[in-house]
Amino acid sequence: DGRVDKLKFLEVDDCAIDPEGAEALFPCLRPPLESLNLKNNREKGHAVSVRSSIKPEGWHFLGQRMGARGLDGLRRLSVDRCDLTSDCVVQFFPFLPSSLEILELGDDPRRSLRIGPTGWRSLGQRMKSGGMDKLKLLDVSFCDVTPGMARLFVPFLPATLEDLLLGGNFDCLSFPSHRFNHGGNNNNNNQGGEGEGVQQPEGGWGDDGEFDSDSEFG
Repeated sequence: DGRVDKLKFLEVDDCAIDPEGAEALFPCLRPPLESLNLKNNREKGHAVSVRSSIKPEGWHFLGQRMGARGLDGLRRLSVDRCDLTSDCVVQFFPFLPSSLEILELGDDPRRSLRIGPTGWRSLGQRMKSGGMDKLKLLDVSFCDVTPGMARLFVPFLPATLEDLLLGGNFDCLSFPSHRFNHGGNNNNNNQGGEGEGVQQPEGGWGDDGEFDSDSEFG
């Protein structure tokens, strides 16, 4: 029946998986799986891809498998350079397993279409619910995270987090009042003092991640 009951590590990176391939693959995954590497699954034929080859309808099958507790042992999920958008990540962010320790979302710096406020809010809500209390590393490098987008998930980072990778998010890192240290040893270039926790800006960024010109950052 296509089941792989003892598989712990699976790499299908750079395979241009399409929705049909996702439908065939993801339902077969089982809880023994600890590491799933899907990086570089993007449309081919262009110097710079504009969207994930898996597409939202394909990512839906990953979320469905997670929601059915089919990946309860997953410790590492690598979906970096998959040309993700909000339409993609909302299909599986709400179902990320509580066992997850490493989540890699880093993007290609040449792309212009990326995860937006809706996607980051979905991640924040998953964290806020306590569903990611084992997370140790989060990579959001080159995702064009703005301070408004960061506000949707950074305040909910779990205390277990050791590394938060923010390289290439120049708009996000340009605001010194944003602290990304969560009382741990987050290795980034703009962390606050030890034990400061996450400092939220004093207004100015709505829930949609849009900038308010009357804010302290104006």
